[in-house]
Amino acid sequence: MEHAIDRLRTVHSKVLCEGWFSGLSHPKGSIQIVIDGERFIPEIAIVLRPDLVGPFGVDAEKWGFRLTCDVNPSRKDWYGSVQLLLNDGEREYLVDDPARIQYEFQRREASAAELDFFKRMNEATSPAVLEIGSRKRSGNSKTDRVPPHAHYTGFDIAAGDNVDVVGDAHFMSRHLPRNHFDFVFSISTFEHLLMPWKAAVELNAVMKHGGLAFIHSHQAWPVHDAPWDFYRFSKFGWHGIFNRYSGFEVIASEHAEPATIIPETQINNPATFLSKETGYLMSVCLVRKIGGTDLKWDADPMSIIETAYPA
Repeated sequence: MEHAIDRLRTVHSKVLCEGWFSGLSHPKGSIQIVIDGERFIPEIAIVLRPDLVGPFGVDAEKWGFRLTCDVNPSRKDWYGSVQLLLNDGEREYLVDDPARIQYEFQRREASAAELDFFKRMNEATSPAVLEIGSRKRSGNSKTDRVPPHAHYTGFDIAAGDNVDVVGDAHFMSRHLPRNHFDFVFSISTFEHLLMPWKAAVELNAVMKHGGLAFIHSHQAWPVHDAPWDFYRFSKFGWHGIFNRYSGFEVIASEHAEPATIIPETQINNPATFLSKETGYLMSVCLVRKIGGTDLKWDADPMSIIETAYPA
């Protein structure tokens, strides 16, 4: 029984799935949606897959499918708990966690950059590590990935749990030692910086030559912590912030976690077709400091912003 899940989406009360399954070549072959033991019968359209002919033979061209299924499970928070029950006419096979399989596959490039960063950190001898935006307030933390032998500094604009130094990332060098840190990481913080290019210059000042930084932010995400929510980053945009002029090179920049953006009211182009296009919740980059920089911005963000960052 051969199969693969290429795409799985759950939108309100509908499950959409694309992939291929060898059992569909059997007259009694079928696919069912299973949520907490409840079974739902989908509508299935066969999609020709000439790419399967080489590895599996001529008959495999008809293994491709696209299914939609209206579901109304008893459990209301069922998103992500979908299973697929495959039947090839002789036996059944339960694909236990297709959403997780797809999630990990789609995150592979971004995860590889993150794993590479923390692997190098763990292999380093007594590394000096800085986290920008270290306050634990959203549950999205990587601090547990820092090895015990590292010299860790948590830096945040406000005092709180896991904050060693309080200060503005636009003026890091006022609060932190220069040319000091071997590794720097920042999780879901750069979108809250009014001038991330200024923060990059400050980051250059406090990092050692050859030091690595891993930055995690969003390509698409609802407005949050307003009014301190300023930017979204594509994987291409990181090159405009981290480059030879700011003293960096980009080792990797990736998108992660594909998303469907659906307008509340679809009236005209291009909004009408947004639901068919792919956005990404996350955007990450892995950069290395390759030299100093002469760039500077004297502007003080706090002379522009009149509010304090949300608690």
